[in-house]
Amino acid sequence: MRTMFIIMTLIVLLALSACSITKPMLITNVPMTKIGRTTQTGILFFPPMVFDNRAGIYVAARKAGITQVATVDYRVSWYVLFSTWEIIVTGQ
Repeated sequence: MRTMFIIMTLIVLLALSACSITKPMLITNVPMTKIGRTTQTGILFFPPMVFDNRAGIYVAARKAGITQVATVDYRVSWYVLFSTWEIIVTGQ
């Protein structure tokens, strides 16, 4: 009974564990009025495939209608079995 409780506690703690990092890549003097984002998911901590044209600075800016880029940030969040990679572009 006690062993089952310990195993279940470890499973719950593992499922709730996560880590997230956000870092700046580019900063300019352009005003920030719009925000564009693209997100991809990787499995087992491997980064997502980059050749599918669903992520990147250009795609994030185009989604938000940004013609002049002010800042570019990226956020990586790691979970137990997968990770998400997000590009955040601001500008006007």
